[in-house]
Amino acid sequence: MDDESDIIRVFLSDGHAKSVRFDDNTSVQRIISVLLNGLEIDAVSASHFALRLTQLPIGHPVNNNECFWLHPHYTMAQIRQLYFKNLAASYHLRFELRLRFIPKNLQEMYQTQTDAFLYLHDQVRTDYMAHVAWKLEPEVAIELAALQIRKRFPNLTSSTVEKKLNWAAIDEEGGLSQYLPEAMVVKTKPKALKKSIVSAVKRVCNLTPWSCVFKFMKAVMKLARFDVEIFKAAIGSAWHRPLELYIGHEVGIAFMTQESPTPKKLADLSSVVEIHIKRLESGSEKYTVHLRLSGTSQPMLITVPTKEIAESLSHLIDGYQMMINQNDSAWSIREKAIQKPPHFVFGDREFSVTSTTTGSLERRTTIDSEEGDYAKSLTRDLGIDRRAVTLEELMGTGHFGNVYRGSFVDDRGHFMSVAVKVCKEDCEPEVTKNFLEEAFIMHKFHHPHIIKLIGMCTEIPVWIVMELAPYGELREYLKRERCSLDLSVLILFAHQLSSAVSYLHARKFVHRDIAARNVLVVTPRCVKLSDFGLSRCVDEDSFYTASRGKLPIKWMAPESINFRRFSSASDVWMFGVCIWEILMFGVKPWNDIKNHDVILYLESSQRLHRPPNCPQVLFKLLMDMWAFEPSFRVDMRHVKHVLNHLLNQIDHQIPFDQLSMPETESNPDTDSNGTTSDDYSLRRHVPVLRCDASSVPTSTLWRTLEQQRIQCEEDDRWLEEEEEKMLPNSASPVASPTPFFDESPTDLDKPRLPHGFEFDRSDDVLHAAVFRVVQSVSFITKTFTHGIAHDRFIRMGMDITDALGRLLIECDHCLKELTPGDQRQVQLVQVLLDSDQKRLTEALKIVEDGKSEPDLYETNRKTVLKIAHVLAMNCKHFQDSVDAARIRSNVANLKKKVYNV
Repeated sequence: MDDESDIIRVFLSDGHAKSVRFDDNTSVQRIISVLLNGLEIDAVSASHFALRLTQLPIGHPVNNNECFWLHPHYTMAQIRQLYFKNLAASYHLRFELRLRFIPKNLQEMYQTQTDAFLYLHDQVRTDYMAHVAWKLEPEVAIELAALQIRKRFPNLTSSTVEKKLNWAAIDEEGGLSQYLPEAMVVKTKPKALKKSIVSAVKRVCNLTPWSCVFKFMKAVMKLARFDVEIFKAAIGSAWHRPLELYIGHEVGIAFMTQESPTPKKLADLSSVVEIHIKRLESGSEKYTVHLRLSGTSQPMLITVPTKEIAESLSHLIDGYQMMINQNDSAWSIREKAIQKPPHFVFGDREFSVTSTTTGSLERRTTIDSEEGDYAKSLTRDLGIDRRAVTLEELMGTGHFGNVYRGSFVDDRGHFMSVAVKVCKEDCEPEVTKNFLEEAFIMHKFHHPHIIKLIGMCTEIPVWIVMELAPYGELREYLKRERCSLDLSVLILFAHQLSSAVSYLHARKFVHRDIAARNVLVVTPRCVKLSDFGLSRCVDEDSFYTASRGKLPIKWMAPESINFRRFSSASDVWMFGVCIWEILMFGVKPWNDIKNHDVILYLESSQRLHRPPNCPQVLFKLLMDMWAFEPSFRVDMRHVKHVLNHLLNQIDHQIPFDQLSMPETESNPDTDSNGTTSDDYSLRRHVPVLRCDASSVPTSTLWRTLEQQRIQCEEDDRWLEEEEEKMLPNSASPVASPTPFFDESPTDLDKPRLPHGFEFDRSDDVLHAAVFRVVQSVSFITKTFTHGIAHDRFIRMGMDITDALGRLLIECDHCLKELTPGDQRQVQLVQVLLDSDQKRLTEALKIVEDGKSEPDLYETNRKTVLKIAHVLAMNCKHFQDSVDAARIRSNVANLKKKVYNV
């Protein structure tokens, strides 16, 4: 802990460390959230993680006498007081982020919380190497090492292991000691050791990398159970006949003696409702943990040797019960620090939330606006007395709140059934802010297919009272009732939602989270859009940029994934995915694809497959909604018009397979840019043939191939143009000072130059670095042919990665001259370049390793070209972002334009 800078270093499962800045009021829970956000682990997985202080040295097994588990409610001031009073002792402590609360079903964790599962795998592997591997027989250690090596090199086959196993890469990454005990590596002759490893890897080459992960973890589980923690304890309020106490999701609270071969369960972790710690007796070092269990009148008492172990045991039991029950903590450690009431800023207004009995939204500033006094109108229109609301049944749980079925009696005595969203009382102020913003947004909307807001209780915990949808979420309803739903009902649902989204867009709102899970079923023939926690208001023809937070990747448009940009066009994409979910009766999109791979599929022109019952005309509409470029997508008015036309045809008993698009109208509607809905058919991407060419009419085949050829030529021409535009002495002196194709004038990253000025690039090192990257991409694109030499292709690819590496170094220098806010904006785009560098390096590695596989070799080389092309586009976006940031920070080098007469 650094007293001067207030920064701690927290060690992760792979041995690396992250620095976290804090103040005295920062909670352990907040530090964990910051770390998980940086690791891109979703917030739902936070319940598995804990922070601990470990005593050094760490080479030997860590038990509960050598570490201190930190309760999530502890503040850093409390931790400083408890563990860092003695400076000499504090030098032997380090913070570690651990996945302590391990679920019963690891397969399910892998499928639903992949990033957290990978963290657990790294943790198990690190613990295995530190504490278990050195005890094993050499044959067993080599078998486990082979599983890890197979995972590291997924392209190996049993016939290519001897030639293709990359020993150089293993040496660069730390040598064989990262897979085998160091003593074994030192004592065994290298040639004999490598021979044994090759034989072992051959035996597991038939396994997929993920199968190797599960087989490894299963084997380690038999050697040292990582899903339980064992304590030396006595049952009861006395220290006699101590035994081994087991705590884990699967075993619950159990014990084992010398007479019993397996643990015997004492209680389920889910039954724990209250935890207290008390000293066994005056002057004693021993402590007793009191557990109150549901359904029993007498508490369970567990006696342990020290207070530290009692706190560790309580932390473990409490964490499991919270994870399983989705409840608050059952262990009250000490009085929480008094915190200021949470507040939030909405537009130009700032509000605080009070925790009084009646509660209110207090306005801190008085701003004249068209909407009047927001606080007064909100209290008058939305504020309701909590005593008028009765919670009756839990309907759903979430990380930050629960949803209950309840009842509400209004001022006139009218009774109605309602749904109540309850914000958890110990949530961060940011979460409370989001609850309030969602209520404010919902209050603006009045539409027959948008869930109605009835009111809210503004005292902590905040309650949002909404219209009740008795049939629940649409996705679950579709799965439950699929046998009774025909296509006409599914299209009806889609049309109702299209009218709701069109209504939002007409009021300049984007939803940002359109999905079947956020649609509620009010009656068997009526659905309504809900969950406006991510909704934002945007100006016409503009977009919203999300700077933080987890987002639903598999529903999102490419520009939202790549740049976190949201607009009415990205809503159209998401609504297309929602329609697909409806037609698939609740199946999730890209179900077998990991989040980080979705964008690769989209950029390679792959889309969700056609649902089995989907008419061709409807699937064509979906493809129009999934155009890669936002400007090529149809708008919601067009979608609504088409769905309405399909319903009219169904009403006239036209068979599903004969449904057709509406005919062109004489006076079609135009959008804000003056574009007719029919113009969208002229702005499609070049079609890709996905069929047997012999079955296609000759004219169609020729026309499609010709369009594909033209598109390839246009792509090459684009790269050449970008290279020419970025030359310091461009042939065109009146060329735009920003060296790429134009974007919308509302683009926030677009540099806004003073009239008559352009950028002076003569000494712009960063611009030159961007130019070198684009030049390298242009060169490999123009040079590439089917028969290009392997070594030359690899060398050109390495030239791109080298140029990109120099660009990233120059970026770090550039950031120092920007304001903190502009630094963050540029860093958001820099993340894309970091990702491109990693993808390109991995793709080149696959090409280099896969030379002997001719069937995949050319495909892999083309993958490198695709990634390089995306990299060039991201360099363009990066340069624009830097230029805009320089102008805002007043550090841009400008010169007057010179016009040739």
